[in-house]
Amino acid sequence: SKVSHGKKVSGKLLIKSKVSAYKLSVPFTVDLLQGELIYNSSITKFYTGTDPGEGDVESEGGSSIRNLTLTNTFPCPVVIYNLTLPEEAEKHFEVGWDGPVVVGEGLSTQVATLRLLSVGTNDRIFTQVTVHTNITTIQIPLMAYNGKLTKYVPPMGGDHWLDFGTLGMGEQRDIFFYVINENPVELRLRGWGSNLTRSAVELMGVEEGNITTIRSRNNMSYVSKSLFLKPNHYAVFRIGVLTPDTEGIFNAESFVQTQYEQIKIPFRLRTADGSLSVVPNKIIFKNAFPGKISQQDLHIFSTFGHPMTVKDVKPQPPDQRFWYESSVGRGGAPVLRPGHQSQVGRLVFDPMAHCHSECYAGFSLAAKG
Repeated sequence: SKVSHGKKVSGKLLIKSKVSAYKLSVPFTVDLLQGELIYNSSITKFYTGTDPGEGDVESEGGSSIRNLTLTNTFPCPVVIYNLTLPEEAEKHFEVGWDGPVVVGEGLSTQVATLRLLSVGTNDRIFTQVTVHTNITTIQIPLMAYNGKLTKYVPPMGGDHWLDFGTLGMGEQRDIFFYVINENPVELRLRGWGSNLTRSAVELMGVEEGNITTIRSRNNMSYVSKSLFLKPNHYAVFRIGVLTPDTEGIFNAESFVQTQYEQIKIPFRLRTADGSLSVVPNKIIFKNAFPGKISQQDLHIFSTFGHPMTVKDVKPQPPDQRFWYESSVGRGGAPVLRPGHQSQVGRLVFDPMAHCHSECYAGFSLAAKG
């Protein structure tokens, strides 16, 4: 770590012992060679599925043999005298190597072949092949991916369903879901939609992050609406519905299409003659500021003809600064009576839940200097 600049570095290692006053001084000299061994990272990414995506170099038949070529930028020849895989990776990958290879200064030479053994498994595998040389040892990542999106449905939607709950007839309502690219390659968003009449699916934006990032986000403002979903990025979609003019229970599906799959996200809703309204229709937290937790009682008026149970109240889009406290405590659920205004609990707002110790300083108080 001390040898980052220059061509020749020397010094001493001073070794001390707690059981003796004796000190050992070990002189050292380092001749630093500027350079590296360069490889094409696309050939180290293998698609594990049986149906490769169209036009993707990385997804060409996973079982095909690929040539590993290294380019030497060191000011001297480099001898490749071994390539090794971790023992647990040998059942997934095969490295073909015929013996020591010399890569001349400034030249590119094929040193080995790579092949994926775990084809058709839909697994995700991350390992590395170690290249041993006369100058240095480098580790080349080997990745196998299935090309599938990871879907995330906010907690209020249930396990795998997006649940609009009970709505009045002719009402407009939105709900959101997310798809995450956990693959090492870029995915193309080719299309999206829904099979429910009077519904629409819209791409809201694309951003770097994961499930943790999504849960901590407080707004739906996105810079990009790119159709290319990079590794470790997610896309957020909105399902908007105009409910049917008849009472009933409706199950439907939305979908997102990529070059590898069509992922489906089911949703459901129930329509009934009636509506729910918050009293007053706008809740205002007065004099709120970081450091103060504000609360407001939540009253709901129901015109439905049957009692309804309040399962939960959540902001849309999700915002960790707000949460709901039921009026009947843990384990219970408030009931909305037909034609009545009911207090179902209270909404709590804590601005500090997002910015923590940086609300006023603009930087972490734990940071040095």
